[in-house]
Amino acid sequence: MGLVTSLFTLFNAFILFSGYGKFTKGNLHLAVVFFVLGVLGLSSPEVLEVINPLLGILIFPTLLPLNFVIGPFIFFYFRYAIKQINFKFARDYVHLIPFVFFLINLVPFYLYSLPQKIQLYELYLEDIFSPFRIKLAFVGLSSYYLIGEAQMLIYLICCFIYLLQNKERLVGQLQLVGYQTITRWLTFLYVILSFLFLMNVIIGARSFYLGSNPEPYYFFIVSGLLFFLNLRLYQYPTLLYGIKFKSSEDESNNKLINRKQKALDFDAEFSIRFTLLINELRESKEILDDNFSLSSLAKSLQTSPSKVKKYLELEMNVSFIEFKNKLRIQYFVDTVKPADLVKFSLSGLIKPYGFTNTSDFRALFDKYAPVNFDTFVANMKKNG
Repeated sequence: MGLVTSLFTLFNAFILFSGYGKFTKGNLHLAVVFFVLGVLGLSSPEVLEVINPLLGILIFPTLLPLNFVIGPFIFFYFRYAIKQINFKFARDYVHLIPFVFFLINLVPFYLYSLPQKIQLYELYLEDIFSPFRIKLAFVGLSSYYLIGEAQMLIYLICCFIYLLQNKERLVGQLQLVGYQTITRWLTFLYVILSFLFLMNVIIGARSFYLGSNPEPYYFFIVSGLLFFLNLRLYQYPTLLYGIKFKSSEDESNNKLINRKQKALDFDAEFSIRFTLLINELRESKEILDDNFSLSSLAKSLQTSPSKVKKYLELEMNVSFIEFKNKLRIQYFVDTVKPADLVKFSLSGLIKPYGFTNTSDFRALFDKYAPVNFDTFVANMKKNG
C-alpha cells in the first residue's frame, strides 16, 4: 500500500503542477509538498523492500534534506491561499536555509562510491540503525528526524496562527460559500498534516530513540492518511483549477469569486484581475504613493476610470477615495511595529502611509480598523 500511495501522491503532484497558472499560483506550492511527500514515502522500509537497490540508494538517505522543504511550502501555500502572496526567493530564501544546511551536511555521503552506497542501502534493510554510522559534515543523521519534525511543528503552528489572524481578510476576499470551501480545505489539509507529523514522531521515537523497530501497522496508518489526503484533493476541483467556487461541488450554478449574486456588467475575469492587481500594488507599496489614483488604477487594468469607479460603487459600495483610505489603514494595521509608536510622533508615523493630517487619520482609522486608534496603540504597546 505504501508504494501505491507514494506513486499516487507523485501523480497528484504532477496534476497540481499541470494546473498551475496565472490564477492558480498556489498550486505550485502544493505541488512541491505533494512531490516531497511522495518521494519521501518511497523511502519507508515497507516500500524499500520492493525497490531495486540501485533505485533505493537514490532515495535514502540521499533525499532526507527534503524534509526541511515541506514545512516552508505548506506555509507558502497557506499564505497564498489567504493573501495571494506568492513565493519570491529574494524575500523567502530564509525559509530554505535549513534545507541548504542539511543538504551540505550530507556532502560526505554524496561522495561515497556507488558500491559503498549499495552496500549501505542493503545493510539498512537488515539493520535500520546502520545509516547512523555515516560520517557527515556537521551533525549526525538522527538530526534529520529530530530537527526536521521540530521545524515541521513550528510551521504547522505558524499556519494555524496565520489562518486565525487573517480569517476576516479571507472572508472579505471571497463570498461566503467560497470562504467556506477554502476554509474546509485548509482545515482538512492542516489536520491531516498534523496527524502525519504525529505519526512521524512516533515512528522516529520507536525506531531511532527507543531502539526498537516500529510495527508494520504504523506505516500502514501513515500510508492511509496520505492516501486519504490524495483522494480528498479530487473533491475540491475548484482549488485545482481556480476561478470558481461553489457551495457544493455537485451544483450546476457556480458562484464567482468577488462577485455579488446579481446581474452586473463586470465578468469574472475583471474581478480576478482587479483583486490580483490590488494585491500586487499592496505588496509593492504603490498604494501608498501620491500617484496612486483612479486613473493610474484604470491604466493598470487597461480600462477606463469610469468603469473602475462603477465597479467600486457596485461591487464594494465605496468611492475610490474611500477605497484608497481603507487600503492604507489596513496596511498600517498590518505593518506598523510597536517600536514605531515610540520612536515617531503621530504625524511622522502616518506620513509614509500617505496621510498628512492626524485628525483625519484617526477618524479614518476608527472607521476602517477593527478597533479605535487608542485601543490599537494600547494593545501594540502591551504586546510589544
